[in-house]
Amino acid sequence: MRNNQYLRYFLFMAVLVMPGLTPSFGQDKLPKEVMAQYKTEVEQMVSYLRFTLNILGDPSVSAKEKDVVINESYLKLFRDAKVQVEDDLVKNRDVVTNKDVQAYLKDVDFFFKKVQFDFNITDISHDVNPAGKLYFTIKLMCSLKGITIDEDSINTNMERYIEVNVDEDNKDLRIASIYTTRLSRNQELTFWWASLSDEWKALLGLGIEVKPGLGLSEIDEFSDSTYVADGLVREDSINIIDHVKKAASRQEINLAGSTLITDLQPLDQLKNLRKLDISSSDITDLFPIRNLTTLQYLDCSNTMVEDLQPLRYCKSLKKLFIDNTPVTDISVVNNFDKLEVLHLAHTVIDSLPALEVLLHLKDLDCSSTNLAQIGLLSGMKTLEELNISNTSIEDVAALAPLVNLKNLNLSQTKTKNINALEGLAKLETLNIERTEVDDLSPLVGLNHLVSVFADGSALSMEGFVAFASARPEVNVIFMTEALAGFWNGLSSDWKAVLQPKVSLPDSLESIALHRILHIEEVDISKQSYIDELSPLQYMPLLKTVDFSGTAISDITPIAHLSKLERLKGSHTKVIDLAAARGLISLRTIDFSHTGVSDISPLVALKNLDTLIFDFSKVKFLVALDLMEHFKVAYFDSTYVTDDDVYNLKFDIDHAVVVYKSERLRSWWGNMDDAWQDVFKQQHGLDARPSREQLHMVAGVKQLKVSGTSIKNLNPISEMVRLESLAFTDTRISSLAPLANLKNLKVLLAAGNPISDVEPLAGLVTLEILDLDNTQIDDLDPLQSLARLRELKFSGTNVRDISPIEGLTNLEVLEFAKPGYARSTTSPD
Repeated sequence: MRNNQYLRYFLFMAVLVMPGLTPSFGQDKLPKEVMAQYKTEVEQMVSYLRFTLNILGDPSVSAKEKDVVINESYLKLFRDAKVQVEDDLVKNRDVVTNKDVQAYLKDVDFFFKKVQFDFNITDISHDVNPAGKLYFTIKLMCSLKGITIDEDSINTNMERYIEVNVDEDNKDLRIASIYTTRLSRNQELTFWWASLSDEWKALLGLGIEVKPGLGLSEIDEFSDSTYVADGLVREDSINIIDHVKKAASRQEINLAGSTLITDLQPLDQLKNLRKLDISSSDITDLFPIRNLTTLQYLDCSNTMVEDLQPLRYCKSLKKLFIDNTPVTDISVVNNFDKLEVLHLAHTVIDSLPALEVLLHLKDLDCSSTNLAQIGLLSGMKTLEELNISNTSIEDVAALAPLVNLKNLNLSQTKTKNINALEGLAKLETLNIERTEVDDLSPLVGLNHLVSVFADGSALSMEGFVAFASARPEVNVIFMTEALAGFWNGLSSDWKAVLQPKVSLPDSLESIALHRILHIEEVDISKQSYIDELSPLQYMPLLKTVDFSGTAISDITPIAHLSKLERLKGSHTKVIDLAAARGLISLRTIDFSHTGVSDISPLVALKNLDTLIFDFSKVKFLVALDLMEHFKVAYFDSTYVTDDDVYNLKFDIDHAVVVYKSERLRSWWGNMDDAWQDVFKQQHGLDARPSREQLHMVAGVKQLKVSGTSIKNLNPISEMVRLESLAFTDTRISSLAPLANLKNLKVLLAAGNPISDVEPLAGLVTLEILDLDNTQIDDLDPLQSLARLRELKFSGTNVRDISPIEGLTNLEVLEFAKPGYARSTTSPD
């Protein structure tokens, strides 16, 4: 039955605005039948006004239906939102109070659990206003019966007036006002000011001067010709009402911290109030501001306010702060479709309503609440600021769709995994302090990221290094307490070194402190008063460390520097390189002029390409063969010998070992021009070859020369890694310089005036030997060359081949006497 009644109501409201049948006549000569028709329509309006109020007073009608009436349908009856209705909902009200029509309609819903209105029209009159427009005044008895939200019964009867404007051009009737007492706005404000407490007058009158030396706040009450101030009545025709209107037009009220003002009732006259701050005050009740529909900002944090329902119709709210209040229910915020900021930190709220209806919400603070689940946040794609710190939240997967997030606080939560954040491209700051998050890799691709706060998290130094290496420009606030202690404990000498790099101010509460973690280069060379490297433990991104010429003997503090590329410790007391085993990025190491004797700790350093150990005690070079990328190693004036280098397998085309520079300089200086020309042409040497070039020449594995300008093999004596040597048609007669070439496998010496092969007796690695057309006559020195596979000696004076009968690996044997055909045989 009720639904049928309401259906008829909404149908009437739809028809009410359609053009009527009322003809237009001069308003001073309206025919009786037209006036009767007007009155009939007026009576219908009164009837449906009653019906409207009873809908709002009926507890069985849904909130949604009531919202339609308050925010939309009322305009079918009333002229506009500014229509004033004198309040008749409060029993025994002493002060006349007028409200905007929407405020009055909301109060019908707010004040009562149930209420019924009844109207009995006693008179309908008409008149013409100063603009020449027709209007009707309806006099009626209004009966109001119901139960308030405080369980009080109300049963009143009073005489009321309704004014209805007639727009004959549009054939339209609209209610212009409803009242009991015929008061003007001036009268209403006069009574309102007189009713204010001294504290309210002081606040509202602040900065308003009625006349020189007299502030509005000093006036207790006033009339057109008198005013009361300081308890004295004074006669004055000053227009005080205009100043009161100014006070009532304030758009901002600040009651933060107030203990003297505890009631917001005076604000019902501030129709244009936009901002209200009652934070940390003694105010507990928001009911008096239920009708401030223009309110955009409300801060009631740190108060005992516990009920937000009075704000139900404050649809203009953009910012709401209820931090540290006893509020438990925030469902009302779903009505605030313009809301941009919602802070409810330090409340007992344990769940959130479906806030995705708040299409403008950008800032949400739910920190220090009882929240454990945030699934409903997944639809809030407008959020830019989110604080859910100090909650029981563990799973943040719901944040993945929040692509507009710029600042996110997850500190002091149970969060372990932040993979869901890898798509938040606009994220600028992230707080994961005191969480179990240990991996920042999901943040690597977030190009707008500026800062990550990770103090007290599970992030390790290795995890920090991995992220900082990929995103060095991001400030990771990490290990603050340890860094502060580290800095305070630094010696003045170390502080002098580091201060220019971090620009640390007097206060350690600065991001500058964390620049220590991002230092990439430390140079303390020649600072003999520095004797330890422990400060480097807080510089995990170091790429270069130079402590040459210091008193340092222990390099243990560098063990964790996985990004270190250049390490210089020459002229120090270091003897042990064990701590360098983990320096996987190291490319250059210099420990010349030290007591280092063992380079085996460096074998696993695949990126190491330059080793400098001149004037050290290094003895063995086996580790070099395990260094895949080494290019040059310096061991001048060490214990390294030709045998050590001889045994290495490195490719001279890609690497060089420098270990006998003085000897090779002498070797080059004593070398005849013919040989120097050969080497210069073949290897592009400088006019004065560097020590690297000299070792490159001395370390070649293959050499081929020819021409009569070459008279001897003396330079070959230093080429200990030579494996293949070919010289033809030269003037070389002695093989003596080859005696120490223990790696020689191929010797092609045909066509040279050689007569003695005795120097070859010890070259047990020889596999191919060509002595054609030489002057040899004895093969006895070759009988020990067990690996020989090919032997040629045609055109020689050899008469006896029995010395080579024991060479079982011979595959090719060629010989012929002069004037005879060449003979070729095999081991068989």
